[in-house]
Amino acid sequence: MNKKISFFYKCLPFIVLSILCVILYAKYQDSHPRENFSDKALVPQNFLWKVLEDKTEKEIKDWAPSTIKAIFQVILPDNSVTYLVSKKKSKKHLKKHKKWEFPGGKVDKKEEAITALLRELSEEDSSFILQKALKKNMKEIKKIYFANIKTKGKINQTIIFSYLDYTTWQKLKSFHGKNKIKNKETYGFYLIDENELMKKKSIIKKNWTPQSKTILNALKPLNL
Repeated sequence: MNKKISFFYKCLPFIVLSILCVILYAKYQDSHPRENFSDKALVPQNFLWKVLEDKTEKEIKDWAPSTIKAIFQVILPDNSVTYLVSKKKSKKHLKKHKKWEFPGGKVDKKEEAITALLRELSEEDSSFILQKALKKNMKEIKKIYFANIKTKGKINQTIIFSYLDYTTWQKLKSFHGKNKIKNKETYGFYLIDENELMKKKSIIKKNWTPQSKTILNALKPLNL
Protein backbone atom coordinates (compact mmCIF):
# COMPACT_ATOMS: atom_id res chain seq x y z
CA MET A 1 0.00 0.00 0.00
CA ASN A 2 2.80 2.42 0.93
CA LYS A 3 4.53 1.62 -2.36
CA LYS A 4 1.38 2.52 -4.30
CA ILE A 5 1.02 5.83 -2.44
CA SER A 6 4.69 6.60 -3.00
CA PHE A 7 4.33 5.85 -6.73
CA PHE A 8 1.24 8.07 -6.91
CA TYR A 9 3.07 11.05 -5.38
CA LYS A 10 5.96 10.53 -7.76
CA CYS A 11 3.56 10.65 -10.71
CA LEU A 12 1.50 13.55 -9.35
CA PRO A 13 3.64 16.34 -10.90
CA PHE A 14 3.30 14.73 -14.33
CA ILE A 15 -0.48 14.35 -13.89
CA VAL A 16 -0.85 18.00 -12.88
CA LEU A 17 1.36 19.10 -15.78
CA SER A 18 -0.72 17.06 -18.24
CA ILE A 19 -3.97 18.61 -16.95
CA LEU A 20 -2.49 22.11 -17.26
CA CYS A 21 -1.40 21.37 -20.83
CA VAL A 22 -4.91 20.24 -21.76
CA ILE A 23 -6.44 23.39 -20.22
CA LEU A 24 -3.94 25.70 -21.94
CA TYR A 25 -4.46 23.97 -25.28
CA ALA A 26 -8.25 24.32 -24.95
CA LYS A 27 -7.88 28.04 -24.23
CA TYR A 28 -5.55 28.42 -27.21
CA GLN A 29 -8.09 26.71 -29.47
CA ASP A 30 -10.83 29.05 -28.27
CA SER A 31 -8.75 32.16 -29.00
CA HIS A 32 -7.31 30.83 -32.29
CA PRO A 33 -10.08 29.25 -34.37
CA ARG A 34 -8.94 26.59 -36.79
CA GLU A 35 -8.53 27.93 -40.27
CA ASN A 36 -9.50 25.09 -42.53
CA PHE A 37 -12.30 24.04 -44.82
CA SER A 38 -14.40 22.44 -42.09
CA ASP A 39 -15.15 25.79 -40.42
CA LYS A 40 -18.56 27.37 -40.78
CA ALA A 41 -19.52 28.07 -44.41
CA LEU A 42 -16.14 27.49 -45.98
CA VAL A 43 -17.36 24.96 -48.51
CA PRO A 44 -20.02 26.16 -50.99
CA GLN A 45 -23.17 24.20 -50.22
CA ASN A 46 -24.36 23.50 -53.73
CA PHE A 47 -23.78 20.67 -56.19
CA LEU A 48 -23.05 23.21 -58.95
CA TRP A 49 -19.71 23.95 -57.26
CA LYS A 50 -17.09 21.35 -58.09
CA VAL A 51 -13.71 20.58 -56.56
CA LEU A 52 -10.89 21.82 -58.78
CA GLU A 53 -8.70 18.87 -59.67
CA ASP A 54 -7.05 17.40 -62.75
CA LYS A 55 -10.16 15.61 -64.02
CA THR A 56 -12.46 18.62 -63.54
CA GLU A 57 -10.02 21.26 -64.76
CA LYS A 58 -10.83 20.11 -68.30
CA GLU A 59 -14.37 21.41 -67.77
CA ILE A 60 -12.98 24.92 -67.38
CA LYS A 61 -10.95 24.52 -70.55
CA ASP A 62 -14.00 23.32 -72.48
CA TRP A 63 -16.06 26.19 -71.06
CA ALA A 64 -13.51 28.62 -72.54
CA PRO A 65 -14.31 31.50 -70.17
CA SER A 66 -13.62 35.05 -71.28
CA THR A 67 -12.89 36.04 -67.69
CA ILE A 68 -11.96 34.24 -64.48
CA LYS A 69 -12.40 35.59 -60.96
CA ALA A 70 -11.25 34.41 -57.54
CA ILE A 71 -13.46 34.57 -54.47
CA PHE A 72 -11.23 34.35 -51.39
CA GLN A 73 -13.07 33.68 -48.18
CA VAL A 74 -11.51 34.90 -44.93
CA ILE A 75 -12.72 33.75 -41.51
CA LEU A 76 -12.10 36.36 -38.82
CA PRO A 77 -11.02 35.47 -35.25
CA ASP A 78 -14.65 35.86 -34.12
CA ASN A 79 -15.66 33.27 -36.78
CA SER A 80 -17.51 35.78 -38.95
CA VAL A 81 -17.33 35.15 -42.69
CA THR A 82 -15.85 37.78 -45.00
CA TYR A 83 -14.75 37.97 -48.62
CA LEU A 84 -11.76 39.64 -50.24
CA VAL A 85 -12.46 42.39 -52.77
CA SER A 86 -10.42 45.06 -54.46
CA LYS A 87 -11.38 48.65 -55.21
CA LYS A 88 -11.22 49.15 -58.96
CA LYS A 89 -8.99 51.86 -60.39
CA SER A 90 -10.00 53.24 -63.77
CA LYS A 91 -10.82 56.51 -65.50
CA LYS A 92 -12.95 58.62 -63.17
CA HIS A 93 -15.84 58.98 -65.60
CA LEU A 94 -16.33 55.21 -65.87
CA LYS A 95 -18.97 53.45 -63.74
CA LYS A 96 -16.45 50.95 -62.39
CA HIS A 97 -14.14 53.58 -60.87
CA LYS A 98 -13.62 52.96 -57.13
CA LYS A 99 -16.16 50.14 -57.10
CA TRP A 100 -15.69 46.70 -55.55
CA GLU A 101 -14.74 43.69 -57.62
CA PHE A 102 -13.30 40.23 -57.08
CA PRO A 103 -9.63 39.67 -58.02
CA GLY A 104 -9.03 38.26 -61.48
CA GLY A 105 -9.70 39.37 -65.02
CA LYS A 106 -9.66 38.53 -68.71
CA VAL A 107 -8.36 35.33 -70.22
CA ASP A 108 -6.13 36.10 -73.20
CA LYS A 109 -6.33 34.14 -76.44
CA LYS A 110 -4.65 30.71 -76.23
CA GLU A 111 -4.18 31.23 -72.47
CA GLU A 112 -5.29 28.67 -69.90
CA ALA A 113 -7.90 30.06 -67.51
CA ILE A 114 -6.00 29.17 -64.32
CA THR A 115 -2.80 30.62 -65.80
CA ALA A 116 -4.73 33.80 -66.58
CA LEU A 117 -5.99 34.01 -62.99
CA LEU A 118 -2.48 33.61 -61.55
CA ARG A 119 -1.23 36.29 -63.94
CA GLU A 120 -4.03 38.67 -62.99
CA LEU A 121 -3.36 38.13 -59.28
CA SER A 122 0.30 39.04 -59.74
CA GLU A 123 -0.68 42.17 -61.66
CA GLU A 124 -3.14 43.31 -59.00
CA ASP A 125 -1.02 42.29 -56.01
CA SER A 126 2.69 43.07 -56.36
CA SER A 127 3.46 41.22 -53.11
CA PHE A 128 2.41 37.95 -54.87
CA ILE A 129 0.73 36.95 -51.60
CA LEU A 130 -2.57 36.08 -53.27
CA GLN A 131 -0.92 34.21 -56.10
CA LYS A 132 1.19 32.15 -53.68
CA ALA A 133 -1.84 31.45 -51.47
CA LEU A 134 -3.84 30.14 -54.42
CA LYS A 135 -0.94 28.01 -55.64
CA LYS A 136 -0.48 26.57 -52.15
CA ASN A 137 -4.16 25.67 -51.87
CA MET A 138 -4.09 24.03 -55.28
CA LYS A 139 -1.00 22.00 -54.39
CA GLU A 140 -1.47 21.13 -50.73
CA ILE A 141 -5.05 21.55 -49.57
CA LYS A 142 -6.78 20.65 -52.83
CA LYS A 143 -9.95 22.24 -51.55
CA ILE A 144 -10.54 24.79 -54.25
CA TYR A 145 -13.95 24.91 -55.84
CA PHE A 146 -15.06 26.33 -59.16
CA ALA A 147 -18.25 27.14 -60.99
CA ASN A 148 -18.72 27.86 -64.68
CA ILE A 149 -21.40 30.51 -65.01
CA LYS A 150 -23.03 32.46 -67.80
CA THR A 151 -23.75 36.10 -67.01
CA LYS A 152 -26.72 38.16 -68.19
CA GLY A 153 -24.83 39.11 -71.35
CA LYS A 154 -24.38 35.39 -72.08
CA ILE A 155 -20.66 35.61 -71.40
CA ASN A 156 -18.89 32.49 -70.15
CA GLN A 157 -17.08 33.08 -66.89
CA THR A 158 -15.37 30.87 -64.32
CA ILE A 159 -15.39 31.59 -60.61
CA ILE A 160 -12.76 30.07 -58.34
CA PHE A 161 -13.65 29.71 -54.66
CA SER A 162 -10.68 29.42 -52.29
CA TYR A 163 -9.72 30.07 -48.70
CA LEU A 164 -7.36 32.75 -47.41
CA ASP A 165 -6.31 32.38 -43.79
CA TYR A 166 -6.54 35.42 -41.53
CA THR A 167 -2.78 35.65 -40.99
CA THR A 168 -2.19 35.83 -44.75
CA TRP A 169 -4.83 38.53 -45.04
CA GLN A 170 -3.03 40.57 -42.37
CA LYS A 171 0.24 40.27 -44.32
CA LEU A 172 -1.50 41.40 -47.49
CA LYS A 173 -3.11 44.34 -45.73
CA SER A 174 0.16 45.33 -44.07
CA PHE A 175 2.13 45.15 -47.32
CA HIS A 176 -0.21 47.41 -49.25
CA GLY A 177 -0.71 49.73 -46.28
CA LYS A 178 2.97 50.28 -45.45
CA ASN A 179 4.24 50.47 -49.00
CA LYS A 180 1.36 52.61 -50.32
CA ILE A 181 1.43 50.59 -53.50
CA LYS A 182 0.55 52.45 -56.68
CA ASN A 183 -1.21 49.97 -58.90
CA LYS A 184 -2.83 50.81 -62.21
CA GLU A 185 -5.69 48.36 -61.63
CA THR A 186 -6.65 48.67 -57.99
CA TYR A 187 -6.63 51.01 -54.99
CA GLY A 188 -6.10 48.10 -52.62
CA PHE A 189 -7.80 45.12 -51.00
CA TYR A 190 -10.59 45.00 -48.44
CA LEU A 191 -12.75 42.53 -46.57
CA ILE A 192 -16.51 42.73 -46.85
CA ASP A 193 -19.13 40.97 -44.75
CA GLU A 194 -20.94 38.04 -46.36
CA ASN A 195 -24.21 39.98 -46.11
CA GLU A 196 -22.88 42.46 -48.66
CA LEU A 197 -23.30 39.78 -51.33
CA MET A 198 -27.01 39.50 -50.62
CA LYS A 199 -28.04 43.14 -50.55
CA LYS A 200 -30.64 44.75 -52.82
CA LYS A 201 -29.83 45.27 -56.48
CA SER A 202 -29.79 49.05 -56.05
CA ILE A 203 -27.08 48.81 -53.35
CA ILE A 204 -25.07 46.27 -55.32
CA LYS A 205 -25.26 48.55 -58.37
CA LYS A 206 -23.93 51.42 -56.27
CA ASN A 207 -21.05 49.52 -54.65
CA TRP A 208 -19.88 47.02 -57.30
CA THR A 209 -18.47 47.24 -60.81
CA PRO A 210 -20.99 46.43 -63.59
CA GLN A 211 -19.27 43.11 -64.33
CA SER A 212 -19.23 42.16 -60.64
CA LYS A 213 -22.94 42.90 -60.44
CA THR A 214 -23.68 40.33 -63.15
CA ILE A 215 -21.39 37.82 -61.38
CA LEU A 216 -23.21 38.29 -58.07
CA ASN A 217 -26.56 37.78 -59.77
CA ALA A 218 -25.29 34.60 -61.40
CA LEU A 219 -23.89 33.34 -58.09
CA LYS A 220 -27.16 33.61 -56.15
CA PRO A 221 -28.55 30.24 -57.33
CA LEU A 222 -25.24 28.63 -56.33
CA ASN A 223 -25.73 29.41 -52.61
CA LEU A 224 -22.27 30.81 -51.98
